[in-house]
Order: sequence, then structure tokens, then C-alpha cells
Amino acid sequence: MVDLDDYDIYHDRALAAERYKRLVENSLDIVYIFSNKRGGLYWSPRVKEVLGYEPADLKKNSFLWYDSIHPDFKENIDSSINQFSKGRGHSIEYKIIDTSGKWHWLLDRFIGKVEKGDEIIIEGLATDITVRKNLEIELEEKNAKLEKAMAEVKTLRGIIPICSNCKKIRTDKGAWDEVELYISRHSDALFSHSICPKCKKLLYPDFD
Repeated sequence: MVDLDDYDIYHDRALAAERYKRLVENSLDIVYIFSNKRGGLYWSPRVKEVLGYEPADLKKNSFLWYDSIHPDFKENIDSSINQFSKGRGHSIEYKIIDTSGKWHWLLDRFIGKVEKGDEIIIEGLATDITVRKNLEIELEEKNAKLEKAMAEVKTLRGIIPICSNCKKIRTDKGAWDEVELYISRHSDALFSHSICPKCKKLLYPDFD
């Protein structure tokens, strides 16, 4: 005889599992499960939309995801996994290449873990932040150029050490530059050469 209470529990669990599956498969984030020993164990369908990889291919080649990460970020990722294994929540940004050779920025958040001996299994969410990150980098570059330009303008407004005889200017590195060269390097000014009447008479006395 079937216990109706057991049936209700089974039905509720099956319904919850189905809802969870739909939530994961329709998430705008890439939901994954990754083992430091066995590589990728699960990837949600979103991974194909973002990076072009089929979840089945990532599962078959379990370290394909890790191998696709930019080398500059791998040491930090390994460190993050170790820190997370010690009970510290963690998120990290890194670059990863898609199937067409284009680099993406991802925000990766570790949300769960299972430890089996020396194996660490991470449950995580990865969000594509490429557009936002590129805008941040572009803004940083513009600010750096602006700060450099402002610094150069301030240099010209400050005290400029100039030779009282030859009129060369001493740079911050100790070299002596011609006035034209120094000003050209530290401003947008351009020079065109001519000759004043006094110098003309001195250099070319035969010309009126």
C-alpha cells in the first residue's frame, strides 16, 4: 500500500527540482559546477549564448573552460579557490576567450562548495561584464591622459630652470634642452622660425 504522505513528499521534491532546473536553465548568468581535480562537471545553457561553447563539449573536455581563461588571471583564480575552500566567500573578475577568438570579461562568484579529501567542488555563477569593463578601461585611459596633460601644463606654469647664457632649459632628468624642444614636449605649442630686425642686422649687415 502506498503511503500518501510519502507520495506528497516525493511530489513536492520533484516539483521543486523541476522549478530549480527551469530557474537555472533560464538564468542570465552561467551556472556551473567545477572540480579542481576533474574540471567542469556542469554548465548551464547560457554558456553557449555568451561564449559559444556547448555545455556537452565543456563536460566532455572538462578543462576547456579553465584552459580558455587568459593566463594572466589563472594564478589569482587558483588562489581564490583555495581561499574559498577555507570558508571565505569570493568573487573574481577575469578574461576568457570564446569560440570565435573574442575576449570576454566575466564576474565569477563562488556560491557553494563540497570538499572530498583534497578535491574541491565549486558551485558558481559567472556574469558577462564585457561592456561595463570596457567602458571602465576606456574611462581610466582617458583620465590618465587628462592627468598627464594637466601635469605637463603645470610644469610650464611652475619655475623653469633656464641657463642664463645659452637659454637652454634643464629637464626633470637633468638634461638640457633647447627652448623650442622643451616647450614642444610639454605643451601643444608649435614653432615657426623667423628672424627679428636686430638679429637680421647683426647676421646679415649687407641686407637692408
